Amino acid sequence: MIARACVLCIGGFASVGVCQLTTPGPIDRAVKLPLPSPEIRVLSDDRVATVEMDYEAGNPATHFELGEDRLGPVGYRVLWFEVPEALRGIDASVWTQLTGSFGGQGVPSSRSLLGSIDVSTKVTALRRTQIQPLTNDTPWYVRVDYVNREGRLVGTPTGLVFDGGSGERVDRLRAEMTGFFDDFNRPEGLPDELNWNTTFSQTNDPAMQAFFINPQFHTHTLVGTPRHQLFGDRGQTTHRARNRLFIEDGQTRRIVFDIDGVQFASRAIWYLDLVQREIEMTSHVDVDGGQGLSGYPSPGIRFSLNGQEVAVYRFDEAGRQVLIAKNRRIDLDGVQALPNVRRAVEIRLDHNQVAMTMDGVTILDTPLGDGTLETGDYTVLWSAFGYNTMKVGMPYFLIHWDNFGFDGPPPASTVLNYRAQIQGTDLVRSNNHAPVSVTIPIPDDLVAGNAAPGRARLVFVRQMDNWDYAQWSPEDTVNVNGVEFPVPEPVSDATPPLGLTDLINSNAAYSTFIDLGTVSSAGTSPVATGDNTVTFSAARCAFHNVHIEIEYPTGTAPAYTPPEAVHYAPVHRDFMKVGMPARISRIAGEAVDNNPWYSNFLENFNRTISGVVDIDILVNADDVSDNPARIASNYVSATLASAGENPGLRNVRVWIRPDGTDASAGTLLGFFDTTGAVAAPQFSGTVTLDTTAFPDGVYELSVIAEDSRGILSQPDFGGVGEQVDDASELSGFYYPLHVTIQN
Repeated sequence: MIARACVLCIGGFASVGVCQLTTPGPIDRAVKLPLPSPEIRVLSDDRVATVEMDYEAGNPATHFELGEDRLGPVGYRVLWFEVPEALRGIDASVWTQLTGSFGGQGVPSSRSLLGSIDVSTKVTALRRTQIQPLTNDTPWYVRVDYVNREGRLVGTPTGLVFDGGSGERVDRLRAEMTGFFDDFNRPEGLPDELNWNTTFSQTNDPAMQAFFINPQFHTHTLVGTPRHQLFGDRGQTTHRARNRLFIEDGQTRRIVFDIDGVQFASRAIWYLDLVQREIEMTSHVDVDGGQGLSGYPSPGIRFSLNGQEVAVYRFDEAGRQVLIAKNRRIDLDGVQALPNVRRAVEIRLDHNQVAMTMDGVTILDTPLGDGTLETGDYTVLWSAFGYNTMKVGMPYFLIHWDNFGFDGPPPASTVLNYRAQIQGTDLVRSNNHAPVSVTIPIPDDLVAGNAAPGRARLVFVRQMDNWDYAQWSPEDTVNVNGVEFPVPEPVSDATPPLGLTDLINSNAAYSTFIDLGTVSSAGTSPVATGDNTVTFSAARCAFHNVHIEIEYPTGTAPAYTPPEAVHYAPVHRDFMKVGMPARISRIAGEAVDNNPWYSNFLENFNRTISGVVDIDILVNADDVSDNPARIASNYVSATLASAGENPGLRNVRVWIRPDGTDASAGTLLGFFDTTGAVAAPQFSGTVTLDTTAFPDGVYELSVIAEDSRGILSQPDFGGVGEQVDDASELSGFYYPLHVTIQN
């Protein structure tokens, strides 16, 4: 059955506690069809649409029934395109017939029928996905097919024509968010540096950290978390909004944004911090909320999203992070968080109360407690945080977000930001006052034309590397173009005060701002057009995220050259690709634990087998209730967390070889071609081993898969990531299971 029309309805946000929030939601266009056709719904927003496929809000524990032959659906193929103006009268059923022969790359087998239409496709095992970028208020066609493990389209497709993206909600937010708003509707590259400053923890893998916009008109925070804990075990990337949020008596403030969150083994978390100090990042760094963890600064408030758990905390007078309220299962509330599927969030808060909605559903509504939010300006910090994610095979992860803003007083100034670099790290370390330098290029004429005098300051972060400790002395200095300035002693605002080793260590960063004077033709600042040399001299400390900010009254700043025009700025395609997770899930019907945290797992694992034995394989997948005929939908893998999309599988291979021998001694037990019409999003299969064909002894069983990009799989057993020397070695890493054949 094919959709010939779509049903238009309007969604809405419910009222939220004392805040009384009522905001129209995304446009909802739905069509309901009996199986075997997918039931789909399209929700339009600015330049994007969310496609729901057999999706049941509030029922996250859904799965695919594969059948005894395991050839049932393991996911979906989604195909979409903008309907050409000359063909906009064609019924959706006709488009569905014409697109029946499209392959996985969106290339039609008959150009004579479809001409030069630009067709996009994807495969996914998620029941919600986003198609983008779309033009707003223009007819688009979308078709959804079931896909099985062989990459074959099965069942009957569902297709419909809808009205493309809708800018209604974002246009309204742009007008209402008077304090700050960024819709990230820019070309691929960095977000607007006039709106944001970005800080990376020294614990991040410097080869895998970024803040960028892709061609889909939304932004990404990328964190590459540490390798082997050499420099710390907690990676963090933080963005500071240029304007501050003003909390005042009698006013309820609104903060809005779209976010997908991160949902991977509770090791990757999103934070939104509001703190009264002007800082680059907080030192409250902990994966589970850090109850009792002390850090800088105090006071403040933190919102977090950890998998399906949303929470709000406060930083108390002792600098401790204290839980205010938590909702552990927003997926049961009907707003399941999924990678690269952004949902609209709104926070309303005042001195006493906070309410938080996601796609109009209330997910938090709680009193804040006395003294949590005092009157004043608050620095707004957006952070992505990861804790040893390589333990679960995730070298880096992304947060996809968009349309961030808050209301309140507008900014009174413009800040021009000049950085030492974008890619990699600018970390330098001084011991015993040995001088170390970074260079900050400034290509602009800072006093040109009608530019008013600007106020310059040097901003940097102090943080240790290699688990070392920091020392400060009154002789610590920083020299800018020959002019020396004292580096102030780190000061704790907690009661009782925190010590230096709590303020600055391998995980905790301390922000420093040094006034550099007035920039004008008669000014005293040493900052100048050209290369600016910044030299640190310290008793014992490392310095990084070094940049120069020059503040001008609004409308008086000179022409500005953003850092991405000066430095190389990587975007998503420039980063390492992560292979899909593959594992042996059962041997002779006995489950294989995929979370063996002990490092000698391989040495301890050695099952004795004989006769005809089934070996079950899972790739980019998880089964349900230990049932090989059932596979989980909405499964989140390291590949999905890092790529934001499912690349699909090309093939799966299973090998056996005598223990300790090379690949040439191996026997191929099974080969599965997973690219029928498209690349399969998941795989569940079985190979049969007749042990009587092999002499008694110890053997290695291994599985390796290849995705549609040609990237080899990574072994999906806990702790494997800690056994590689570099994250780039994880994909294709050989990790066999031992068995003893005893006939």
